[in-house]
Amino acid sequence: MSAFTGRRVVAFVALALAAAGRARALDRAFSVGTGDWNSAGSWTPNGVPGAADVVTITSGSVTLNSDTSIAGLVISGGTLTGSGILTVTGPVAWSGGAMTGSGATVATAGIVLSGSAKTLSQRTLTLSGGAATLDGPSSWVLLSTGATLNNQVTLDCLNDGGHTNQQGFFTGAGGGTVNNSGTLRKTATGNTGATVVSAPLQQHR
Repeated sequence: MSAFTGRRVVAFVALALAAAGRARALDRAFSVGTGDWNSAGSWTPNGVPGAADVVTITSGSVTLNSDTSIAGLVISGGTLTGSGILTVTGPVAWSGGAMTGSGATVATAGIVLSGSAKTLSQRTLTLSGGAATLDGPSSWVLLSTGATLNNQVTLDCLNDGGHTNQQGFFTGAGGGTVNNSGTLRKTATGNTGATVVSAPLQQHR
């Protein structure tokens, strides 16, 4: 192999390794009070979340005004807002905080709705794949300002703790809609109370 060819091979390997490094999954946490999703300084570690990254939001307000894809999403507080479509190709865990704005969140590989109050305001949340659960005695989603929840999977309502009015999908100011083309299911396991769907429920079969 000539020296020139050897240099080309080394250069190619170096580029491939650099590309692999960029694709490596990272856990990125939103770390400012109010910030733009596409600003590297909004995140710890520094950098805009990529398709292989898992994003965590615990507080503050992050605005996404462009369409993007990530590998996982954890929201326990704060607000995800904006006009962009966020597609999550891995698990979603939503236990608190809010999703707002004119955009959409698409959970393609499962979602766990746990914790207590969660607000879906104006935004569209689509459950398009994977396992979905509404889990916990006080786990509820408040739909307001014309929000839409599209359920296209089997959504299991679990562990209601015997309560009759604390788990479910409720409506706030401006209302919202639950579109169900999948299955809403409540089994006896872990349940002795009731799950409430007070938001308008549209069945699509």
